[in-house]
Amino acid sequence: MTYTASAANNVASAVVNATAAQAGAEIEITVTSGTTTKKVNNGASAALAVGANVIAVTVTKGNAVKVYTVTVTRAAS
Repeated sequence: MTYTASAANNVASAVVNATAAQAGAEIEITVTSGTTTKKVNNGASAALAVGANVIAVTVTKGNAVKVYTVTVTRAAS
């Protein structure tokens, strides 16, 4: 699933909270800004660069994997 959001320039970060619908599922969150990709902890603040920032939430349970992507575009100053 893919989602989009916009942020004003004065918004420097976003908090990412993900909850699995099924018990025992593992959640991994990565944030890509430009050419830099960082893994962040669930509930942690992720820095937003000016332009497109891709937040990927990967949920794994057994052999099933689902990826949810949010592209947050931070406005230029």
